[in-house]
Amino acid sequence: MKTKDRVINIDEYIKCVKRYWYVILVCVLFFSVLASGFYIYRHNTKETVNAEIGIEEAYSQLSDVEKANVSIVLNNYEDYCECVYLLNNTVIEQLDPNNVMRTGLSYKITYTDGTNNVAGTELNTPVNTAGSNLYFYCSQGGLSRDVSEDLGIEARLFEDCIVPSAYVVDTGCFSIVLYGSDIIPGMTESVKTNIEKYADNLSNTNVEFISEVSSTTRSSYIFSNQKNLEEGLATIQNRFNTSIKRLTDKELQYLELAMKDVNNETFVYLYDNSEIAANDSSDNNAFSYKGLLKYIALGVLIGIVFALMVFLARFMFSNKIVSTHDYTDLLGLTLINSVGSDLSNIDFAVLRLSVICDKNNIKRVAIISTAIEQYETIINELANRLIKRNINVSIIRDYMVEYDSYEELQQYGNCIVVEGIGRSVLKKVIKETDFCSENDVNIIGVIDIDA
Repeated sequence: MKTKDRVINIDEYIKCVKRYWYVILVCVLFFSVLASGFYIYRHNTKETVNAEIGIEEAYSQLSDVEKANVSIVLNNYEDYCECVYLLNNTVIEQLDPNNVMRTGLSYKITYTDGTNNVAGTELNTPVNTAGSNLYFYCSQGGLSRDVSEDLGIEARLFEDCIVPSAYVVDTGCFSIVLYGSDIIPGMTESVKTNIEKYADNLSNTNVEFISEVSSTTRSSYIFSNQKNLEEGLATIQNRFNTSIKRLTDKELQYLELAMKDVNNETFVYLYDNSEIAANDSSDNNAFSYKGLLKYIALGVLIGIVFALMVFLARFMFSNKIVSTHDYTDLLGLTLINSVGSDLSNIDFAVLRLSVICDKNNIKRVAIISTAIEQYETIINELANRLIKRNINVSIIRDYMVEYDSYEELQQYGNCIVVEGIGRSVLKKVIKETDFCSENDVNIIGVIDIDA
């Protein structure tokens, strides 16, 4: 007989879980104890690793790779401090992007003899070169550095507020935009003065100041720069979290010793908000019942999942009948009914059999089973009730090996198969149904014994 692939039915699966609930309980207890034991072992190991040693000794115990790992964390910490400093002190962060002071300065580059810049490669070269050099001076930090010296302010705090426009070839026009000149007194005059100084060093050309226009406006440039700085801070914090999470206990111990004497709120904030638990630090080794409960909860979850996987494996690979769908879908039999070991539902099973027999004019029926001794009481009761309904019934044993039993089964021609979930072996039931099919014995259906 060619059987189909076994199909998992959710209802049958849930029944199996309810029937063998004690397996889940055992798995939950086992993994809970295992998880709590692991937590205690890890805690004790942590205390040993975090024994008091000097920072120089801790550093000497690190390999070159471990030193590099700690250096990455410290570098990310320094980058974070730099970004926080810029967020708190840069001029651009103090500006309102919806209402910002914008000052535009325009210049015209001509030859020293007063000739305008016109088309033509030879005439253009000195003017265009001067324009490119002036743009480079303004955009690459030269102008910011000189203004910084004039005003006594760090260049990095306002350099983004000086935005030169690209020099326009063949026109000699150059312009520069200043943001926040109302916040930094003297910035506009310093910019104009330093551009004039730089222009004095340009050969064969004059840089003529044309106009200055100031107005309050909405600036997407300011908004974008503020957003980039804030996103940069979040990115650096993520890098810090990632790098500190990769540290081993030995590397983390050295890091904590290195920062122990540093009263730095920024590092404390980063450390406390990283994925390193506070009670895992060398300064907090007290046994935590909260931590223990977390591990026990994890053990309970693992135990439940493991038990459910065991049930799933049982459904897929068990050599026994595991659900009523094994009868119907796998073996192609008709399920008459399920009868309990206390004879519950047996009346309905007898009624269904009587209807089937009357409909098909069947007067006598054999009862067969691969586990007839286990279900003998139920089978005898089933036979007696069928006899009362005028159906000739015979319980046939060993029909595959005894000639008389085999001959009797053939004479009856119709049979009922009685098997049980979790008890009847699938291969034996297949052999049983194949035998009936090969010997022209009609299987009316199967009665399942739900023990």
